[in-house]
Amino acid sequence: MLNIRSLLLIGFFCFSIGSQVSAQTFRPGIIMGLTTSQVGGDGFQGFNKLGLTFGGFVRYNLNDKWSTQFEIYYMQKGSRNDFSITTNDPTQSSEYFLMRLNYVEIPLLFRLNHRRFIYEIGPYYSRLIGFNFEWRNDYGSSAGPFTDVDDFNSHYNFQHPLKESDWGFILGIAYKINPKVVGALRLGQGVMAIKKHESGAVDPYPTSLNYGWTNTVISGTFRITFGEGDDR
Repeated sequence: MLNIRSLLLIGFFCFSIGSQVSAQTFRPGIIMGLTTSQVGGDGFQGFNKLGLTFGGFVRYNLNDKWSTQFEIYYMQKGSRNDFSITTNDPTQSSEYFLMRLNYVEIPLLFRLNHRRFIYEIGPYYSRLIGFNFEWRNDYGSSAGPFTDVDDFNSHYNFQHPLKESDWGFILGIAYKINPKVVGALRLGQGVMAIKKHESGAVDPYPTSLNYGWTNTVISGTFRITFGEGDDR
């Protein structure tokens, strides 16, 4: 399930911000990079799911130090666990697990400019536009692949189904490579469970926030600003 219209919307947005937005106050640009992610509370640990992110932004400069930035981008999240290469190691899992969660994400960030560094914080909203789930183990049991969220929820007959919305916050730091290009490292943490625990039990992993599945993403991106003047 890949919503082409959503991807076209992002592409149109990125194209539009490359044109004239405003002279000094508003600054447009594009974002592109890689992600590594996990889903807290799904029973598997580690940032093993790699993905892509790309989109655009419009920034409003409040003054020389502070600015706000509206963004919209495609981001791949999810979770992955591979079969153990060393089958004699009892500490390794004998399960293969893959959950791809592709989102259109919209954050609103508050940014502090300090010398060559930029510090970022703000909330985000994500909408699921693509989904893939597979699971199997060494004993021959398997489930999937599912490419539709409704089919996935129906197969497991979940009392608390997987949601298509994700809410959270972003913390980031960026470094000015030159006046137009910035390299950024961000942590995105979901605060609303995309799926609650079926039993209502508390999960021991800190990233699950103890009430269900939550997305955690680390992204490394380059941001290119258009127009005159430096990035702030």
